[in-house]
Amino acid sequence: MENFEWKLKDYIASNNIKAEHLSLDKSCHSVEEAAEAVVDPKVTELDFVYTGGGSPYSLVRIRVDELLKVNQGTVVRVRK
Repeated sequence: MENFEWKLKDYIASNNIKAEHLSLDKSCHSVEEAAEAVVDPKVTELDFVYTGGGSPYSLVRIRVDELLKVNQGTVVRVRK
């Protein structure tokens, strides 16, 4: 596990964020694909989403309501 992943896991635990950090064997995203704090309304219909996890090989599974609370995301239609 990379240093950023440990920092993220510690941040999640220290701030009592209800999320699960996942480490993967294969990269699932790039820095360019990292999302800003903008959430499409369609996403709010889901229970959980996966976000960046501190390295190209990890993700965080988090409830949508918790994500919006933590990142103070703006719900904006971004799809066509």
